[in-house]
Amino acid sequence: MDENPVILDGGLATELEAAGFQIQGDPLWSAKILHTNPQAVKEAHCRFLRCGADVITTATYQASVEGFIQHLGLTSEQANQLLMSGVQLAKEAVQDFKGDGVHPGEH
Repeated sequence: MDENPVILDGGLATELEAAGFQIQGDPLWSAKILHTNPQAVKEAHCRFLRCGADVITTATYQASVEGFIQHLGLTSEQANQLLMSGVQLAKEAVQDFKGDGVHPGEH
């Protein structure tokens, strides 16, 4: 068994708050940023990857179809699409990271 530690991201909500987003007290937490500024979520993922994270999260910790309908006024279909966008943004960040040719420790 590989005994090397796996490096996880440092907390997506914390990273988004450091970038100036108000998350505390919002019932959707970082999931709201999927709706209001998805690019910021992707950029946070990219920062974690550039810093050496082996695992990133999808900004869907507090996300649910019901929550998006209740707190954002979305339709069920829109809420489902927004929920899946969290996964898509994470995948795009990984693809961008793999394609940029710059990895931690390389300059």
